[in-house]
Amino acid sequence: MLPRSQATAALTRLKAIAERVDRHLIISEIRTIAADDLWLSPSYGHDTVAVHFTWKPHPVAADAITAEIEALLLPLGGRPHWGKLMHARAAQIAPLYPQLAEFRSLADEYDPAGKFRNQFLTEHVFG
Repeated sequence: MLPRSQATAALTRLKAIAERVDRHLIISEIRTIAADDLWLSPSYGHDTVAVHFTWKPHPVAADAITAEIEALLLPLGGRPHWGKLMHARAAQIAPLYPQLAEFRSLADEYDPAGKFRNQFLTEHVFG
C-alpha cells in the first residue's frame, strides 16, 4: 500500500518483475483507499493505492518474491500490510509512519512490562 501519487511508479516497477511474480500468483487486486487519520493505517495522511497478491501455496517462493516487492515499493513510501507477510523491520517502517514514535510511547505507558507484545511486534514495530 502506497501513496496514490506513486501508483504509476509502483506499477511500472511491478511490471518489470511480472514474469517472476506471475508463476506464483493466483490473483491480484488493485484498489484505492481514502486518506485517514489513524496513526498506523496504511492510508494515514494520504490517499492510498493498494496492490494485493494471493499466492499459490509455495511459501519459499512467496517469501522471496514478497521481499523483492517490498524492496521495490518501500522507497516509494509503500507501507506493508500489518496482517500479511512482510519483511521490513521496525527501522525501515518507522519513517513511513509519522506517528509511530507516539504510538510506541503510548504502548510503553500502557503496557510497561510488554505483556501484549510478541515477536512480530518486536521485529516490525518496536525494534
